[in-house]
Amino acid sequence: MDGCTLDTDGEKQRVMKCLEAAIRRRAAQGLRLELCTTDRVGLLSETTRVFRENGLSVVRAGVTTQGDKALNSFYVTSMSGGPVDMRSIEAVRNEIGKQMLLVKDGVPKSKGSSHTLSTLKSALSLTSLLRLQWERFSSNVSLIK
Repeated sequence: MDGCTLDTDGEKQRVMKCLEAAIRRRAAQGLRLELCTTDRVGLLSETTRVFRENGLSVVRAGVTTQGDKALNSFYVTSMSGGPVDMRSIEAVRNEIGKQMLLVKDGVPKSKGSSHTLSTLKSALSLTSLLRLQWERFSSNVSLIK
């Protein structure tokens, strides 16, 4: 970040671990819900309150407006970080409005599901690629010295 080279293997390992952690954090977790309704004051606060009251935790959100429409997406998990119970989703949809809140990623999958594993494998493949490129770069920098 500051233009310095990484001289030791310890520094290189630390940067690689930080990159791997950043990639894992970016992988979408939870069930994706989309809210499309007329924008109003307090909409986001009300929506997150309903999620919380029904045992859901928002792990990621995207909030936009187009004119007078609010287009929001939420990734939710259970309060413990696990898969979402569909009864909770139905309770939230009943309170907010079934036409306004849509489930976009289908039925939630368990932590060991193939969807989660494929996402993790893709992230780890990217991490491996970054590690390989980093090793090539750092060895080239060593040769320049």
